[in-house]
Amino acid sequence: MNSLIAKDETVTPNGLYVGVVTLASIVFTRHGSFPIRWAVPPVVLLASMKYFLPHTTQNIGEYYETKEQSYAPSFSKARREQWDRARQFWFTGMDHMQMTRERVSDTFASGLHDIEQSTGLKLSSLWHNRFASSPSSASSNELPATHEHTSSKKLV
Repeated sequence: MNSLIAKDETVTPNGLYVGVVTLASIVFTRHGSFPIRWAVPPVVLLASMKYFLPHTTQNIGEYYETKEQSYAPSFSKARREQWDRARQFWFTGMDHMQMTRERVSDTFASGLHDIEQSTGLKLSSLWHNRFASSPSSASSNELPATHEHTSSKKLV
């Protein structure tokens, strides 16, 4: 058991944090429906272990996998295949979200350009100055100093 505890982590306060968070999840879900009541505490236990004791959690996971491999190799293989499939779905979903974000950004930029062409307003310079990648301009909420009214057209 002592070999599972990482040498660079202190178990006394962090283990207590894990216990308190897990017990709090039990208390907060006691009036919930059946699946929430039974699923949330183990998930909170694993998440808090991963957060407060990451190296110890990794050691326990490796120990479990060696025991699983030696005592139930077919179950171990099936579990690893399902985990790989879940990981593949996760990364595919993240890629699709990135593509969607880029499409929305391109559509917004195109719409901004169309508005500029039809009204003569310089909206893209306002947009780029406000949300530029440099930290100084990203944190600034002021309008640019060279704000000009270039169009005197009336909008109908």
